Amino acid sequence: MKTATGVLYCTLAAALPGATHAAAFTPLGLPGSRLAALSADGCVAAGNVADGGGFRWSVGGAVVRLDAAISVRALSASGRYAAGSSLDAERREVASWWDADGRVHRLGGAAGVDAISVVSQAFGVTDEPRVVGGVGDAASAFVWTPRTGLAVLPAPQAGAARAHGVSDDGAIVYGWSETPTGERRGTVWSRGVPRALADGGGREVREVIAANRTGSVLVGVLGADAAYRWSEATGIVPLPAADAPQWFGASDDGRVLVGSAGRGDARRATVWTQESGAQPLAAWLAARGAALPRDWRAHAVTAVSGDGTRVGGWGTHEGRFDSFVLDTAASPRVCGGTTAAAP
Repeated sequence: MKTATGVLYCTLAAALPGATHAAAFTPLGLPGSRLAALSADGCVAAGNVADGGGFRWSVGGAVVRLDAAISVRALSASGRYAAGSSLDAERREVASWWDADGRVHRLGGAAGVDAISVVSQAFGVTDEPRVVGGVGDAASAFVWTPRTGLAVLPAPQAGAARAHGVSDDGAIVYGWSETPTGERRGTVWSRGVPRALADGGGREVREVIAANRTGSVLVGVLGADAAYRWSEATGIVPLPAADAPQWFGASDDGRVLVGSAGRGDARRATVWTQESGAQPLAAWLAARGAALPRDWRAHAVTAVSGDGTRVGGWGTHEGRFDSFVLDTAASPRVCGGTTAAAP
């Protein structure tokens, strides 16, 4: 292992015949942070810090705190815009987005929607920017654009709803809506028209948590301890795995999913691939002739680049939470004119 400009190169190539490259491990060096999102090329990251703030990081640049953020949950494809929450003048949570300079833009709420402690929350953002999330304490899904302002999305039936994300072109919004009995079901809004997801037997499935950037592959909750992957071609496909994994992101082709499994101190970063199914991050890396630094323990992989070779997440280092970006690409990655360190 060697260290250069903050990047650790970790390789087991000598022990694994056929392994041809190392993995470039970049610790963000931000104690208390939890990375939440990556840009499509994996060159920009954003997330949260234990003191309630938010941050944005880019290859070759410093970590930048985002003005007034209390939670940052999403990045646009280019990494130009971030989205999450800040507090309004009455100390209520309000959906917000941050521009390239880190300035906060608060969206407010929706007319006629009760808001005692939560006016709104943002969970997704595009490069338009188009922001999606939920409004009010009872939660209604919304979409906001600079041209139209904030508009509530219709739900299939009366009840709460929330948008968890949006495709890069803004055409697909995904999340959940409630049934009359209060159960959450996976819901997709295609150009504003809602659709409840169902399995091959017509049974509705639970909330959609994540998707690829076109919205053509969705990942969600099948039951209390199971997940699913959906596409138009395959429909609902259960993802059996031990320790009830949660999936937070998908590569563009949907062949790589990232998340975590287990709870509490036993929580561990997990990767699912089309070829190998669910496996700990350590096993995924070992298959590529690499390993995490020995003084790091990865608890969650929360984001993945479009090509599936760059992942980001958080773990513990020297007894503290911190964030990392891990690149398994075989050749150097160019980020905004800067060549990212690579094996």
